[in-house]
Amino acid sequence: MPEPTKRYQAVKHALIEDVREGRWKQGERIPSEPSLARRFKVSVGTIRQAMGELAAEHVLVRQQGRGTFVATHTRDYLLNVFFPFVDRNDLKRLPESRMLDFRKVPATRDVALALALPARAQVYAVDHLMSFGGDPVIFDRILLPVARFAGLDRHRIEQRDGTFFGLYQQHFAVSVLKTVERLVAVAADARTAALLDIDLGSPVLKVSRVALSYRDAPVELRTRFVKTDDIAYLSVLGKR
Repeated sequence: MPEPTKRYQAVKHALIEDVREGRWKQGERIPSEPSLARRFKVSVGTIRQAMGELAAEHVLVRQQGRGTFVATHTRDYLLNVFFPFVDRNDLKRLPESRMLDFRKVPATRDVALALALPARAQVYAVDHLMSFGGDPVIFDRILLPVARFAGLDRHRIEQRDGTFFGLYQQHFAVSVLKTVERLVAVAADARTAALLDIDLGSPVLKVSRVALSYRDAPVELRTRFVKTDDIAYLSVLGKR
């Protein structure tokens, strides 16, 4: 019989596959712990350990007295978890957004590597601008695998109700569970300066981000240029 650690990890991976393959939809209640224990022929404690990790990773959500459900990523959840920018009062606000460009392009070598794609695979390239009170503050260049987001078009992006991550989950069953970011300070190039209404060469924060879904599958590559005159990147480290 597998060791206890391997048993709960095997159960965890099987539950992830159930969600990834659509056996359970977003917002759907999953079977009870005793039922899953019978299915996997393990103890309820093993099931509870696997589900506890999946809840911590935002794959599942536990509701007291109701059961455990596949996580649905609301706009407020996505804002709190994946939008690290705050105003001068350390408050988070949902910015106004505007799509600047939408096109299909072949992936460069670096993009294909970051998104685990074959060389020259097709990706959607989306240029996107975010503002607060009419003041442009964030310019995004977003790259998405066409194979994973087949059918995505300009209209669907413009008509989305909320964030890009919410769009991915609602229309393509792609849930973003975590992101990996790299931050550096750079000088604004001509286009970035024009879009953010700053002088050419002004310092901006460059955030290179990969969004990951189940089993750390990369689903989005985003390069973000941020004007930090009135907003800041806030990171809270450690458990409370």
